[in-house]
Amino acid sequence: MSTRWRRSSKAVHPDDNRHIKHYAATDHLDSPAYQSLTPDDLLDVVAEKGLGWDADREVGVVLHMVSAIAVAGRIGLTAIGDTLDEARQRYYGVKAAVDVAAS
Repeated sequence: MSTRWRRSSKAVHPDDNRHIKHYAATDHLDSPAYQSLTPDDLLDVVAEKGLGWDADREVGVVLHMVSAIAVAGRIGLTAIGDTLDEARQRYYGVKAAVDVAAS
């Protein structure tokens, strides 16, 4: 299993109020086992674990490259939190949930 990830801080300015958000992101969360999942399976797993996007708090996980899961066993994700720790928890929460679903 391979994961290459980046982390940083990003300023977000909704309604002219400054809020600092933190993120953990990758475009290479992959495992051969992930090929057993469909894009719908992935979306269901994230929703069931409550890790999706929370528009009110502006935190959560945004998935990308979803269609690559069944073909290449790879997804991308950006986990956003109010703190770097929260972003990392969301990131690793998705990873753990997908690992379990694919096993």
